[in-house]
Amino acid sequence: MYNKAKTNTRFIYLDESIVITLTKKHDYNSDQLREANNALKDANRRINELMSANAALTAERDNLAAALRDTEDALKVKQTHVKLT
Repeated sequence: MYNKAKTNTRFIYLDESIVITLTKKHDYNSDQLREANNALKDANRRINELMSANAALTAERDNLAAALRDTEDALKVKQTHVKLT
């Protein structure tokens, strides 16, 4: 009986060490996942900022293109008036 009890104690000890090891791995993986999640949130925030900036720059480009067309049209009209007089 003593040997059997000793063997059972040994298995219990091994099980405890496995549980401890798995708990440490779980904690490490949880930390890694948390860090990856935070990095992903930061990347998404930056992407949103860049997309907003891109939209603003596109709108500004379109406004400048429209102003350039209006200026070119006005110049053509003025040149036509100058030629006629």
